[in-house]
Amino acid sequence: MAVNRWTCDLCSELINDQEPRIRCLECAPEAGFDSCAKCYVQGYTAGDHKVTHRQEIFRARGYKCAAPVLPGRLETPPHLMCTTSEYAAHQYFGSLVTPDWQPTQMLQRIASAIFNYADASIEPKHAGALHPEKFYLCMDILGGAPLDNMHKRAGRLASNILTRTYELWGQDFTLDNSTSPATALLTRNGFTTELALTVAMDPDACYTHLNQAIAWLSSSEASSTNAPLLDPATNLPFRHQHVPRACFPVSCNTAVKARSEQINKILVDEIAQGKLILNQQAWQQKHPSQQAAASTEAMTPQQALDMQAKMTALQNDFTLKSNMIAMVGRARMQAIENANIWSTVRYR
Repeated sequence: MAVNRWTCDLCSELINDQEPRIRCLECAPEAGFDSCAKCYVQGYTAGDHKVTHRQEIFRARGYKCAAPVLPGRLETPPHLMCTTSEYAAHQYFGSLVTPDWQPTQMLQRIASAIFNYADASIEPKHAGALHPEKFYLCMDILGGAPLDNMHKRAGRLASNILTRTYELWGQDFTLDNSTSPATALLTRNGFTTELALTVAMDPDACYTHLNQAIAWLSSSEASSTNAPLLDPATNLPFRHQHVPRACFPVSCNTAVKARSEQINKILVDEIAQGKLILNQQAWQQKHPSQQAAASTEAMTPQQALDMQAKMTALQNDFTLKSNMIAMVGRARMQAIENANIWSTVRYR
């Protein structure tokens, strides 16, 4: 008997006939946008997909039901209520972007603190630039869906695409010429621009993920194996660990979103024209006179995580995911269980 399978559009994992499948009713209705239960519970988003979209759960024997609405913003954790108020936190953080959508000094401090944490967690430590594994760690900390990270998908062979992306966005980066093609390394200023673009593109999602990152990286559990998240302006932990929603823009910047769509089209066209290379063999064919670098392949995500474990940072990565699920996932998991998507009834 044939087994029906789907692929999660967020993490690319297969969804078999024993697992629930969540279909977005607002994204790509012709092709369909499906997610697995794990990505749905963790609130992953990608592209134009939002957690607020109407979604449908496919269960056994073709049964389907409306997906429960996931919880919105979380209230201040109880252990912070004695020291933190929304008003005091708002006064402390202020707006994260200026009226012309440039990062404020506070957003620069937050970005620099996360940059310092990642730069000190993975070799080469304190390099002053984000190597692919460090960039992946930053994106993971900030709640990016697995497929949102180009380095995780294709390693350094996607570096020429990433370099072109940085150029189009005007982000500051350097090149590691010891690899072929050269690897784009995002600088501190470049990562600040990355975070500012994230705030402009989806302030609601950034509000959730940035607060989760700050709360965990400021905890004693995180600092037990690595230096805690420190405000570079004071070299002390941030006075508050919760950035109020009022510090973020009310809605997305439509101009930035339009620019993102334009850049994506440029990249697709340049790949089709052969200007951007997707694999090592094609790179060597296009550059026959260039000797391949000693290391032409980046570490796979699992190899990067293994190295991170040896350097004591893997525990942070795993604990971060567990903590995020503990902070956000319980309510979402309960909502899914209430909707019976974990039913053992046979397939759709």
